[in-house]
Amino acid sequence: MGPRKLVMLLVMAVIICGIHNADGWRRRRRRRRSCPVINCTVGGWSTWTPCSAPCGNAGTQSRSRPITMQAQCGGSCPHALQVNRPCNRDGCNGHGTPLSTSCQCNPGWTGTCCQNDINECAANNGECTHTCHNTAGSYTCSCNPGYNLSNGKSCIDIDECLDNSNVCGTLQCSNTPGSYICSCHVGYIQDGNSCYDIDECYNNSHGCAQMCENTEGSYNCICSTGYQLAVDGHSCTEI
Repeated sequence: MGPRKLVMLLVMAVIICGIHNADGWRRRRRRRRSCPVINCTVGGWSTWTPCSAPCGNAGTQSRSRPITMQAQCGGSCPHALQVNRPCNRDGCNGHGTPLSTSCQCNPGWTGTCCQNDINECAANNGECTHTCHNTAGSYTCSCNPGYNLSNGKSCIDIDECLDNSNVCGTLQCSNTPGSYICSCHVGYIQDGNSCYDIDECYNNSHGCAQMCENTEGSYNCICSTGYQLAVDGHSCTEI
């Protein structure tokens, strides 16, 4: 085979190889055009998860959604698969200061979120002398009738006889714990709000040996002529 024929054979081989490669490129291009870009698809959102804290200033909750079809042919998945949001922020019921996941409670309140009132009356009656009244976040003391409240806790007896000298009218006033008593002096009997002299001589309660003389609120023993009143004020001795 001469050199000229050899060259011609080489040229033909190059041409045939180029045609073959061109057909392969066209086939690959047709295959690529038959696969369109497809992004992923996602499902519906789940319900929100429980909050990570019952109160405070750091609580969060989240929800998610699944990928129902993966991306194809060079597609992507631009959809958010999980979202978060704050929850139960503050939540101290107006009775405290929010911390991270709890609250610092004001006086009179307790609980993680300051949700429980402290019953101060349950411990030592709130140091009240008489009655303790629990209130929301606090308490008060009160006294029984006849007493005044002092320093918010102690009960001091009211001396009605001193504070109101006419409380018994013409009767004698005697102060008692939380009250008072109206009574008559010795030798008088009470009728309503009035006192009447007792006639000891009339009802024979005098104990005189001979004669009796009634006086206002009392009485005197008198002896007959020839006798004198003894030291006991009742007996008579002969002169």
